[in-house]
Amino acid sequence: MIDELKDADADPRDVWAQSFNVDDILYWIQNEPRFGKQAVYLDDVDPTTIPPTPGLSPADLMQLKHQGVRIIAPPMWALLAVDPSGEIVPSEYANDIRKGLQ
Repeated sequence: MIDELKDADADPRDVWAQSFNVDDILYWIQNEPRFGKQAVYLDDVDPTTIPPTPGLSPADLMQLKHQGVRIIAPPMWALLAVDPSGEIVPSEYANDIRKGLQ
């Protein structure tokens, strides 16, 4: 995919390559750093399924950061929660991702 973008003279700053496979993201970071810099790891966490599909642990998030992953994109329903007063707030997982990637 990246080769096709390079052949088309795509500006890497305009490309947000995405994958559910973290190995793809790590490959782009290591081998195509201009494109890998803003590659998006599509996290398949889903707290609404039975059983829930778990998110990454804080340790896993830190490891991805150290490997160069800068953007993680879980589904919206994994990023939001409702507090006791009924307000929509960031979920614990959203806060974990923010802390893990800072």
